[in-house]
Amino acid sequence: GKFKSASGIEECVPCPVGAVSETGARNCSQCTAGTYNNGSTLECQACAAGSFSAEDGASTCVACVSGEYQDTEQATSCISCPESTYRSDLDDPTTCQQCPNNTFSERTSDSVGDCQCLPGFTGSDGAPCSA
Repeated sequence: GKFKSASGIEECVPCPVGAVSETGARNCSQCTAGTYNNGSTLECQACAAGSFSAEDGASTCVACVSGEYQDTEQATSCISCPESTYRSDLDDPTTCQQCPNNTFSERTSDSVGDCQCLPGFTGSDGAPCSA
């Protein structure tokens, strides 16, 4: 986590957040996309499932927004929820929820209320529909 830009008696300097170094290094290396370093560890950490870092040198990971998810660690982006699924901010960010029976929603839906009855079925938005 520290480096010297030149040899001699100069003290080692901490790497900036988003970067790390090996012992005795002359410079720091940025954490790669999908990882981060907030200065509390000496290594880059993988972003947890449900979050991502899109660029090198991240100091934090970004949570997936509603309508998107990420089911793997060390991701560089989130994935849009597919048709007939949704994810609100209150739902698990690693998966999308299935719409109720006989309903459909557009990609990236962020509420069960986006699930509407299929043609030929009736019911309230966000609730199971019947023929």
